[in-house]
Amino acid sequence: MRWLAPSGALMARAREARTAWLAGQSDAHERQSLALVDAADTAITVLLDQAQTARSAMARVQAAVAILDRAGHKPVERIEQAIAFADVTRELGALDARVILEEALLEIGQSPAAQATDSKV
Repeated sequence: MRWLAPSGALMARAREARTAWLAGQSDAHERQSLALVDAADTAITVLLDQAQTARSAMARVQAAVAILDRAGHKPVERIEQAIAFADVTRELGALDARVILEEALLEIGQSPAAQATDSKV
């Protein structure tokens, strides 16, 4: 089966149809944007009223959080801390590090001499 290139007239009609469709989409988008702006004003008024007059403290807090959130004051989602540990042998000295290692080996039931033998094998 052989593919035939569309004629110039067909391509022109396709371009016109696409242009008309895009214009319709643009109009719809504009109408939706205006409707959202109007609705946002009402929603903010409702939230302000809720924050001031709600009976439950939880409802007032939720309304206040929603207002702050929409104003761009988002809460911290996660706090990260970087903790740098110094080299233990420098911090404690080589002798102190050896004593700590021997004590740790004794706690897990292995003598320092056996550990030294195992590491040479």
